[in-house]
Amino acid sequence: MAVVGDGGPGEGVWTGSVGLDFLYAQPELRRRIEGLRAQQQATARRSHAELGPDPNGNVLRTLAAQLKAERSARLEQVRDLEAKLAAAHGEILRLHRLVEGAGLRA
Repeated sequence: MAVVGDGGPGEGVWTGSVGLDFLYAQPELRRRIEGLRAQQQATARRSHAELGPDPNGNVLRTLAAQLKAERSARLEQVRDLEAKLAAAHGEILRLHRLVEGAGLRA
């Protein structure tokens, strides 16, 4: 047998050649094992919940959707600005012709 790790304050964890059936046959050990497993599972669930969205692709899908929405908004802004530019060019041309028709020079 050997002492491995730290089982708590001042306690070492002993390892040995015993089967799981022996461990689970002992009521006191069984309760301790089940308690430790529940504690591990709660910690795992908590740490998984702290990660936020599913790291297997939800983040990527969310970011891709946001990027698509932003691209659409930017494209709409560009089209709006292009229309305003065309209107401004038309107004400049109209004013230029008005000045030329009146015989004025700028």
